Amino acid sequence: MKKKNLSIVILGGGLVKIGGKWRTTTFFEKDFSRSLGDRYRIFAGVELYKKLSGEGVVPKILVSGGVGRGVVEYPDHPVISDIMADELIGLGVPKTAISRDRNANSTFEQLKFISKLFSIGKNNEDILVVSNKYHVPRIRAMIAHSPELILLRRKLSDRRLKLVSAESVLIRMNPGRWRREISMAYGGDFAIERIRIERKGVRQIANKTYRW
Repeated sequence: MKKKNLSIVILGGGLVKIGGKWRTTTFFEKDFSRSLGDRYRIFAGVELYKKLSGEGVVPKILVSGGVGRGVVEYPDHPVISDIMADELIGLGVPKTAISRDRNANSTFEQLKFISKLFSIGKNNEDILVVSNKYHVPRIRAMIAHSPELILLRRKLSDRRLKLVSAESVLIRMNPGRWRREISMAYGGDFAIERIRIERKGVRQIANKTYRW
């Protein structure tokens, strides 16, 4: 039987520098503005890779993210996708399974890169786009409303593209490890504010006032 080709795309978020070393963020950073929880995207990507590898799938992982806005504050700010790739490798994903989008910074730029990539010789490949639960509605709204993302819109309609909540993956794969921690994160001040911001973005996209 021919194995199915599938790409896991992990969208980039923010980084923090702890003890001189950069890493992806958790929901529990001291700096509230950096509590983005995008490390969950890494853990979920690993879980999906391991699961799919045993199910007749040839999973590949694309990590996305340039230097982001952090370079304004930190001149030594690394490329986000490089840090994400290193974390995946450290958790057991083969280096050969990982590719990088090192230029896109915003969510919209990342989605445009994905659309372009999968329109060139990869149109028959399925895609899982992994991000945080709070982020998925805005991703869906961008795909639904942007003329530049028509390929992704078609794939979403055809069920060849799925938007995956990292938190849902982790709770499903290992509820004993993740359910309580994720529940605490989404019950805190961060979640209230972050979800408010994301919902505002969704409304702006729908009424065409969003700054792309």
